Amino acid sequence: MPKARQPLPSDAALEVEATTDLLLSKNPERKLRGIRQLRHPFSAPAIQELVQVSRHSHLLFKVAAKSELDTLDVRFRKQIHKIRENLQKKPEYPGYQLALSVVFLRYSQIWPHSPENRTYCLNQSLTMLNRLIRLVRPELKYFYYRGFVRKEIGDFRSAVSDFRKVLHFKPGHWGAFLGLLECLFELGEFNKIQM
Repeated sequence: MPKARQPLPSDAALEVEATTDLLLSKNPERKLRGIRQLRHPFSAPAIQELVQVSRHSHLLFKVAAKSELDTLDVRFRKQIHKIRENLQKKPEYPGYQLALSVVFLRYSQIWPHSPENRTYCLNQSLTMLNRLIRLVRPELKYFYYRGFVRKEIGDFRSAVSDFRKVLHFKPGHWGAFLGLLECLFELGEFNKIQM
């Protein structure tokens, strides 16, 4: 059976852009539909857009966006609980550790208004990824996710190192390339792009 194509980051951004058109509509029903649709792409841009709407909109839309964020919150908590149960059954299985790390990373994206929760989630993710890299045979995806977590934390130098490691072995890795560009930009070293 052929593998399903994994969407590129730009695919998620395009979905959000189409949904954003609904949000800009003057029709309240279309706006509410746009808010509900933002939850479905389940991507960082969609979550960020929901957070923006929950902060800077009319009360009706704030409530709708907050409701969608709460739904995502429950969904993430259930995922974390289920993965932790699986980890208790098979603590040595790296797939569960990686899955939990990624869920914590995604969960951190809905907490920009709560730095404590966001920091906790990012630190949990980073701890698990460090453990995977140290104790299990290191794989590129571990370095990619660790680079992403480090970028989110603000440790741009370390993130650059992780992204470069991924790009060294897999030069066409789009996510690592974008992460590297973002980090170099934040460090003021955008002209030092070298892979």
